[in-house]
Amino acid sequence: MKGSDVANKRMMLQAILNSWVKCPELRLGQLIVNAIRASEATNTPLFYIEDQDLESMIIDFVNKNSS
Repeated sequence: MKGSDVANKRMMLQAILNSWVKCPELRLGQLIVNAIRASEATNTPLFYIEDQDLESMIIDFVNKNSS
């Protein structure tokens, strides 16, 4: 794995952690599934969603639903 790949994965995981902290009542699986269901942009099964797309879905979901 290239260094840039590792850096991108770290940034994505940090974005997910930042989002998860805003919704502490949710378990990680709930956060991911709820974000995908709330997204109008995809009919793609979770297994095939690109990392960047998943990150965007989670951030959008939290921005719309956190207090």
